[in-house]
Amino acid sequence: MPPADASVIVLAYRTTANARACIQSILAAETRTSFEIILLLNGVGIAEANRLGTLPRTRIIRAPLNLGFSRGNNLAALQSKAEFIVFVNDDARVEDGWLDELLRTARLNPIAGAVGSCILFPDGKLQEAGSVIWSDGTTAPIGRGEQTIDGPVASVQDVDFCSANGLLVRRSTWDAVGGFDPSFYPAYYEDVDLCLAIRHRFGQRVLYEPRSRLRHSEATSSDYDFRTFLFARNVRRLRQKWSSELRAYPKPQPLASAKAARRHFREAQARVLVIDDRPPDAGLGSGFGRFGEFFTQLRDHQYFISFFCSADSAGNRTILQDAGAEMIAGSLEEHLRSGDNRYDVIIVSRPHNYERYSRVIRQTQPRAALIYDAEALFHRRLFKQADLEPDPRQAAALRSEARKMLAVETRIARRSDRIVCISIDERRVLQQLGAHHVDLQLPLSTSLAFGARDFDLRSDIVFVAGWLAGEDSPNVTALQWFSHQVLPLIKEKIPDARVKVSGATPPPSALRLASNEIEFVGFVERLPEFYDTARVAIAPIIYGAGTKIKTLEALQAGVPVVATAVGAEGLGLDDGDGIAIADKPADFAAKVINLLTSANDWREQRSKSARALSSLEAASAKWDEILTAVLAERSRAAAYKPA
Repeated sequence: MPPADASVIVLAYRTTANARACIQSILAAETRTSFEIILLLNGVGIAEANRLGTLPRTRIIRAPLNLGFSRGNNLAALQSKAEFIVFVNDDARVEDGWLDELLRTARLNPIAGAVGSCILFPDGKLQEAGSVIWSDGTTAPIGRGEQTIDGPVASVQDVDFCSANGLLVRRSTWDAVGGFDPSFYPAYYEDVDLCLAIRHRFGQRVLYEPRSRLRHSEATSSDYDFRTFLFARNVRRLRQKWSSELRAYPKPQPLASAKAARRHFREAQARVLVIDDRPPDAGLGSGFGRFGEFFTQLRDHQYFISFFCSADSAGNRTILQDAGAEMIAGSLEEHLRSGDNRYDVIIVSRPHNYERYSRVIRQTQPRAALIYDAEALFHRRLFKQADLEPDPRQAAALRSEARKMLAVETRIARRSDRIVCISIDERRVLQQLGAHHVDLQLPLSTSLAFGARDFDLRSDIVFVAGWLAGEDSPNVTALQWFSHQVLPLIKEKIPDARVKVSGATPPPSALRLASNEIEFVGFVERLPEFYDTARVAIAPIIYGAGTKIKTLEALQAGVPVVATAVGAEGLGLDDGDGIAIADKPADFAAKVINLLTSANDWREQRSKSARALSSLEAASAKWDEILTAVLAERSRAAAYKPA
């Protein structure tokens, strides 16, 4: 039988009542993680030990004498073969999902040697969201006494140390460090010492995970006077052991808030603010998945990132929490005007956000580089939509709106310090509008790989769509065109041809197209698996702007694509150059039929797609490269002083 993913270690000192209740909470908590519990009875008498009886999934070790916190945990850890060791105080009670979140964050961040939990008081107030270490070796818990888990303490973040209560340590890290230092006998500061070793001897991170929560009745294992003595003695020991490293830590200071503690750790790092309508979510479409890639790329780069939602902050915040981003609540203007918030880079997405916030950004953040994220040039979309509109009045209204948007996007191009765009075509347009510097950042997904399945193991046509825009979504028009004008031609040659359409909450006009041939499968959580069943992906977009993420995703997944010229826009690829392009229904149908029926042509287009993808990846800047260049420019500008 393979070892459990995690060994949860609990020490009981003198009595077993607390340990029993703690273990019962661990066993009762919802979890998907395989785990075992190792209970060390530390100085517990035989009669008291016998009261425990049998506990499920628990191995019990008895030490007749009190080994202290370090030696007791070290002895228990020797019994474990798991990939992760998790330490829990016997006076703690864990909540649902606590262990899953610890392991998830550890696996997302392989450079992290330890991950600590969010520790609450029994009444739900925050006891500790990780802690800071001062230069004299004393420590302070982050967020102590806060009523709610929001702001900085709601996201994963680097901290100086986490208490050994709900603390996960990677097995390889634990073995390299050698466990807790027994010289801190009987207790206190051994967890500070462990985290200092993880950070300074091995260059690994110590992370705080806010979604792993437990409640703790503080300081029930020793009396106040003895505890005060141990703290004073062991902090002296810590100073002696880590004297050179502690010099780099700040002097002790009042800890007014969680934000102050976070600022202590990140004050030397670049601060980045991102402004968009909603939290990153690829399932919404409309480019809202792109900042998910932003956070994925920057997860290990130690930026202090804040995120402001201008329209709807109620979406899924998992990506933001994983990346350690701070969600800004309330007024953005008040936040920007606060002396506590000074940014090096501010990234604004979508024209209405730039128009609304650029002035206050310039007024309140004069040192910040202002980057406009051009998810699409909206005036181009509106002009194309007007050309397709049969009603003259509606077409005239669309052209009027397009001209206004052109004026807005021209101002943005000329006033931004830098622009990041996702389309080769729109990069040229932005330069023509007078943009100073335009970076091409194609929306490549880090979660997609070129699928290995060959032709015979695939069958479906897939259309990957987002429906956030509802009836106004270009995906509605695209699917209507394909359903009415293209699919019947395909059915003449391939009667059993089927199309799978993804995306949450399609609007009624799209759902009316559902049939035996067109299946709406809803939101697809595992997109790589969805693509891996597809023989052909389609992008029959009639109007739009920017690079169509669905087209690029299909190329990344190794699925041959048939697209309209608009569906292929932004990638700089011609028909036959890794993608099949057709605007007439008969031509579009013929290309789909060919890829569905000819294994040789299918494989040839896949090979061309792989070569095209390689060139696109080489042409696309990564977010960390863009930010590094921006910060270097600001540094040179600040250093330059004319004679």
